[in-house]
Amino acid sequence: MQTLTLHQNQLTAFASWLASQLQAGDLITLDGPLGAGKTALSKNLAQALGIPKEQITSPTFTLVNEYPEARIPLLHSDLYRMGEGLEANSFVEELLNRQAELNALLLVEWASLSPLVQSYASLTIQIDFPESNTSISISSMPGSDELSLYRTISISALRDNFPLWMDTP
Repeated sequence: MQTLTLHQNQLTAFASWLASQLQAGDLITLDGPLGAGKTALSKNLAQALGIPKEQITSPTFTLVNEYPEARIPLLHSDLYRMGEGLEANSFVEELLNRQAELNALLLVEWASLSPLVQSYASLTIQIDFPESNTSISISSMPGSDELSLYRTISISALRDNFPLWMDTP
């Protein structure tokens, strides 16, 4: 697990960098407590993919928003209102099918509510908010210096882009 501690005003730069590393077919999961910054990171990521800010909305009540016009078609989902269990997993199966149809990037908030979506995750991001900062933990392969995507994002590249923000080697 690699951890970054960012000030809220650094979230945009991180999202832009992350967007430059992603490709169609990736599934990014976001978890953390209410108010931690999952939707803020998602919105910044959508903007970095070319979606105008005024078009980006939270999927909390719609469950999924589609942005096919993005540089990489984007599906942004929020499982918070789904709860755990079969209903969430059934919805996730539909999301995965839609992702394949659009050849899209899938971004899922509250992914911990569905073991199914977690099993398909290319990248897992845990967000917390200690004090006035945002702590972002990114899962990596155990014993590796690379993030586990279909291809790899080097942690050293992350350090090169955010040298002052890295908390762990």
